[in-house]
Amino acid sequence: MRKSLAAIVLVAVGLSSLGQGPFPGLPYPGGYTLLRYEIRSGAEPTSTWTIEVVPRDGRYEVGFSVSRSVPSQGFSLLGGWMQVAFPKAMEAVFPIFSLWGREIEPGKTYILRDRARLVTEDQRTFLGIPVVVARLLHPRFPDLKVTVYVPEPSHQPFLPFPPYVLVEERSGEGYSALLEIKLVEFVHEGP
Repeated sequence: MRKSLAAIVLVAVGLSSLGQGPFPGLPYPGGYTLLRYEIRSGAEPTSTWTIEVVPRDGRYEVGFSVSRSVPSQGFSLLGGWMQVAFPKAMEAVFPIFSLWGREIEPGKTYILRDRARLVTEDQRTFLGIPVVVARLLHPRFPDLKVTVYVPEPSHQPFLPFPPYVLVEERSGEGYSALLEIKLVEFVHEGP
């Protein structure tokens, strides 16, 4: 439970950091946007992360919600948020944001922050979003294998996080899924 709650909190913190600190803030091009991500971590219940941007009178009304099922025994709202450990799974993903706003091509290797590398594979379309499928390799986390779909720059201003991330951890001879974050709904109307 701690890992997926930590992942959700970390994603929320990452969102609030976009445009401040290490994450580049890309100007929002306008219109209505709805994003719904599902977050899975091991055998824990799936969490849902939703962002909705509604243009209203020359401003934007932005709604953000996180929904997850947690055991009721011993639960406290403050404790549920404050006792979260920083998961290495999310830390391994953050270097990808150094490429936000740049065009990347399949079949190339890009050097990222903290000596991480992004090795690109092929192009696909995911929920109508053009993406480049890549492997993220981080020297501080050699036991993790990260698959990430990097959206084309045309869609990056709508997506504060990649549309798909799978973090797998070495387990014996193979790998087992540690964390999966998947965009399951994407709607954009307007400019």
